[in-house]
Amino acid sequence: MHAFFVTGTDTGVGKTYVCAALLRSAVASGLRAAAQKPAETGVAQEGLPEDARQLLSACQRPLDPEDVCPFRYREALAPAVAHERRLRRFDLDVIRRGAERLRADADLLLVEGAGGLLCPFPDGLSGADVAACLQLPLLVVARNALGTVNHTLLTLAEIRRRGLPLAGVVLSQTIAQRDASEQDNETLIRDRGAPPFVATLPFGAEFAFGLLERLLSDAEASEHHV
Repeated sequence: MHAFFVTGTDTGVGKTYVCAALLRSAVASGLRAAAQKPAETGVAQEGLPEDARQLLSACQRPLDPEDVCPFRYREALAPAVAHERRLRRFDLDVIRRGAERLRADADLLLVEGAGGLLCPFPDGLSGADVAACLQLPLLVVARNALGTVNHTLLTLAEIRRRGLPLAGVVLSQTIAQRDASEQDNETLIRDRGAPPFVATLPFGAEFAFGLLERLLSDAEASEHHV
């Protein structure tokens, strides 16, 4: 099976949108899909919060909510800040064990981080530390708009500085309005950041079959070279 940690170049860049499209594509292709959102903030009601619910819905099968989203915070703040107002101890082992249970019964597991790669988590940790704990290759989601090249290259540089495995980059069309930079973003990121691949998910896409195929085939190729 394959598993990836999905991080962003910022908050609101379309991580959940990309994850849901990949998960739906996996299910439509006959694969068992699973997803995890280790921590979600801005939770206004009981039960699974919005991003986690979207991910679970895309998997189209029942999964343990405590594994899907183990840490939920009411305040719409970075997990580290929101956590200070709760009594439950943040525990990477809880996230890791949940991911392992989900992974054991899935052909594809996507773990969606919070915000960007260095988004603060409790105990001085960051999203990068959560990804490292899970030992999963990173799929970077960036907004396909002006300014994304800088944000993406900085994220790729930090991933490499930390020695984390990189799966690829997805440029997400978060709004219907076209941006003049769209035609050049892929090429610039590919040439200057040299990730394994760069792909674009159009606005409003419910499925991402081509992206899923590329993601899985590249992962299999990397495993064969190890």
